[in-house]
Amino acid sequence: MSAQQLLPLLDEHIPSAIAIIDQHDEDDAEYAQNTYKRSLDDQYGLFLETQLVGVSGFTIDQNDIAWISWTYLDQNHQGKGLGSFMLDQIIDKIHMAGGRKIFVATSDYQETPGGPLLYAAAMKLYEKHRFVREVFHPDYYDEGEGQIIYGLRLKTGSSIPDTPSNSPIKLIGNGLITETESSWFIEWQNEESGTGNWSVQNLRAVTDDAFSKGATSTFISIPSNKIDFIIADLVAAGYKLEARLADYYADGIDEMRYRKLKNQQPNQT
Repeated sequence: MSAQQLLPLLDEHIPSAIAIIDQHDEDDAEYAQNTYKRSLDDQYGLFLETQLVGVSGFTIDQNDIAWISWTYLDQNHQGKGLGSFMLDQIIDKIHMAGGRKIFVATSDYQETPGGPLLYAAAMKLYEKHRFVREVFHPDYYDEGEGQIIYGLRLKTGSSIPDTPSNSPIKLIGNGLITETESSWFIEWQNEESGTGNWSVQNLRAVTDDAFSKGATSTFISIPSNKIDFIIADLVAAGYKLEARLADYYADGIDEMRYRKLKNQQPNQT
């Protein structure tokens, strides 16, 4: 084994990997533990000789979008260029796996109000590797801790459809967004046949249901080629555009992220 290598994580590496993540974020360590138990596909460890000193990984969805997962270095090995090496390796693996674009999420957490950002070094590293900040959701993970998403285009991919998507929408329900305290998502799907159940009233109902279960804000994400058909309903239900992920569904089709706060009053129709 050479001095430093990024190798697939094995079951035997999980305790050491979780210990590294736990040095930085207890919540991430808990979520990583549960994820690693289910699958180690595309999860990697950075090794110096036989010692695990870092972890990273990714997932790729049907749109050839890759999300980088927990990426941390052992605190005793920071400041040696290993983080840059590991990120380079992960980007190469995503490219070889067919990734069209990469996203990575982080937070603006401060250990003390007005103090330095806990993940400032990570953000600097992403920017060094040409990632561009695309999204900021304030008070996302918890009150006072927002979400920041960086994006990196690897290659062009699927093209813009000839016509906007006006297929019916079926509202399915809601749920707590993983790793947050009280941010919830509104789930929906396209209906291949039928009329769907999309309406201002139904959107308000599924949103109010989330608030009754403890949500402080709700999010719904809509492809940009579909938004013209439902924008009036979103606005009437009190949702506001907060951010967009460029070229998420395909080249030229963004993910439009709408949000409603619990105490925000809907517009009257």
